Amino acid sequence: IANNAQAVVSTQSTGIPGQPTTTVFIGNISERVPDNLIKQVLIKCGPIISWKRVQDASGKMQAFGFCEYRDPEATLRALRILKDLEVADKALLVKVDAKTKELLDAHIKKKKNKLKLPENDNSLDERSKKEDANVLKEINAMINANKDLFTKADSTDAAAEQLADKALKRITGQKVDGETQDSSVNLDAEHASLVEREIRSFRDTYKVTEVAEVNALP
Repeated sequence: IANNAQAVVSTQSTGIPGQPTTTVFIGNISERVPDNLIKQVLIKCGPIISWKRVQDASGKMQAFGFCEYRDPEATLRALRILKDLEVADKALLVKVDAKTKELLDAHIKKKKNKLKLPENDNSLDERSKKEDANVLKEINAMINANKDLFTKADSTDAAAEQLADKALKRITGQKVDGETQDSSVNLDAEHASLVEREIRSFRDTYKVTEVAEVNALP
């Protein structure tokens, strides 16, 4: 990670003895999607040791992070069902590095030997297919249930800006579009500055409400 960025650890646990932990790169995350929702999506694929979303120097969440799973099966499921999953109109990018791929390949080979399957048999067993389908269904339901959060930031900021612009136009004596009567307000500089601060405070209140709703996610 670059010097001007840091990772946020969302949750921690312990790995399964005898099982290698594996890390998955999750990218192309929309800035409109709450980090906690991404974490919940990742957990649906299996128990995780940590989810690290990268932040820049100012604390703004970046579009990628790293998820460490407790066992290879969870990682394999994430690769199967989260790749190209659309969240807020952006398809997630899900990848592993060469070392992790080697671990996963070794795990798959061991599993095939245990089930007495040919090495070239790449078919997914029926149980895994059913589990994948159920997990994907739960993930899509969770995403759909929280869709309002994806647009809340955009719509809230836009609404606040429009209200602020109209109020400031009235304060400075400018005509407000859509208003038939003269609604300008004559204020001296000191009072105009005070009202402007109140307007900006009103806009910030919306942002605080949005953060509180995001933090309330399960």
